Amino acid sequence: MKYVLSHKKDCDGLMSAAIYLRANPDAEIILIDYEESEIDRILKTFDEMLNKDPGFIVIADFVLMPAISQLIVSKLSKLKEKGWQIMWVDHHQWREDIKRLVSNFVKLYINTSHCASELMREKFGNNDKVYDVLAEIGKDTDFHLNRYLISSLLTDIITYYNYLKDDAKLRTLAYKLSQGILWDTEINNEWKKYLIIKKSAINELELTISTKLIKGYTVSIGFSDMIISYSEALDIIMRKSNCDLAIVVFKNGSLILRRQENTNLPCNKIAEFFNGGGHLFIAGGQLPKELRIKYDMVKWREYIFNKIEEAISILNF
Repeated sequence: MKYVLSHKKDCDGLMSAAIYLRANPDAEIILIDYEESEIDRILKTFDEMLNKDPGFIVIADFVLMPAISQLIVSKLSKLKEKGWQIMWVDHHQWREDIKRLVSNFVKLYINTSHCASELMREKFGNNDKVYDVLAEIGKDTDFHLNRYLISSLLTDIITYYNYLKDDAKLRTLAYKLSQGILWDTEINNEWKKYLIIKKSAINELELTISTKLIKGYTVSIGFSDMIISYSEALDIIMRKSNCDLAIVVFKNGSLILRRQENTNLPCNKIAEFFNGGGHLFIAGGQLPKELRIKYDMVKWREYIFNKIEEAISILNF
């Protein structure tokens, strides 16, 4: 049996899954994220695989964070012992020690100059033009190029399905994409529902934006419902505050940070102060468990500003 585990929160992850499904239509898709409950589900999935005949696993568009590396590697080593073949395809910034550790058990392909769907096309695609279209959409969204309307539309519908916590609809979307179906009547009708909800959420986000000057850098934080994609939320925060570093915080305690192009702030290093990671220009993390228990905008904002100041001081930009 073949499996693809891919990030479910954005186009690049869905396109990565779709590319693998186009090459392997009989594969099972498992969509994953970085939340604690999602990590538990990944570990449980690996345990279930240990009781099955060995097969092939591809993990895509997912960086292994330091906080969970030992747990994941422990499962990967057992899977390898059982005869499973595992490939990990990613484009985020990885810590060197974690790369070395994981490489003992999987074929690890990391290239930070491409998006994950481009790497998946390279590994599993052929001359079929659908692979090119899927990879191009993944690149357009993940590198914030914003060249195609379909990229924005798909980001909206992926955000909506994640907001609904509807993995079944996300999987169905991935299967449609693998067949070259980017949009249809069903998706369009759901997108119209999404637009109504999103409008009020944007207004609420704009009211929560606050800005602070930290060590010469302008840092802005906004709080959002997950009905808005992190990319659009960050666009709004940056447009409203003209900051060097924008941070969107979601009500589940996860956060995404993105820098302006003309700043030298390494988002992946700053995200490590929030048990996260990612790219130099954009990265994610989460608040400590004791803070996530209760949504408190004032406490959360103060904690984040303090952590950003600590990160900038320690990293000594």
